[in-house]
Amino acid sequence: MKSLMVLAVATLAVVGCKSNKADGALTRNDSQPAAESQPSQTPAAAPPATGTTTAAVANVAPLKGVQKKEGKMAANFTWVGSDGKEHSLEEYQGKVVLVNFWGTWCPPCRRELPDLVKLRNELGPKGFEIIGINVGEQAPGGGSVIDHVNNFAQKNSLAYPLVIADDEQTLESAYGGIRGVPTTFVVNRKGEIINTMVGGRDEATFRKAIEPAL
Repeated sequence: MKSLMVLAVATLAVVGCKSNKADGALTRNDSQPAAESQPSQTPAAAPPATGTTTAAVANVAPLKGVQKKEGKMAANFTWVGSDGKEHSLEEYQGKVVLVNFWGTWCPPCRRELPDLVKLRNELGPKGFEIIGINVGEQAPGGGSVIDHVNNFAQKNSLAYPLVIADDEQTLESAYGGIRGVPTTFVVNRKGEIINTMVGGRDEATFRKAIEPAL
């Protein structure tokens, strides 16, 4: 019985913020299991302070459409950016893209963000981009989710496209069902998924998955 309990805690730590298996709805779990400090994860640390330097955010927009692909090809999805134009994952073919399912309410998601920002700044000139897929989000006081995520992004220098997933979990389903966040997919220059990571990761782990594809 003791070994089963240890296994359960370790599994929760790897997944990060678990979803509700009964209805598929993502649940907000702000607890931090002790096992979460495993070497493969970002060291426990508070999210960047609100006083950090802000940066312009490329897009914070709701999901518009999803097109599921066959085989290893990543499902395409579209959104209308702050520039009023429609954008899609397919327009990033020719680049290596990290598709990161996350939420501001998820501690493991927040802890890996500084590493993601650093890698994007460093590897961007080599053809690397990140697209964040925000899931299960609720704005404090019932306000706008887009405004809430935009404010969070500016405070944490997330200057890459951020797409707000729909409540029906259409995009999550197209990517095989996201049972917990963060969940991250590495998409190569051809648009193929070459790596899937469930749970928080650190800079070294992300780098090892990204650099061979650049």
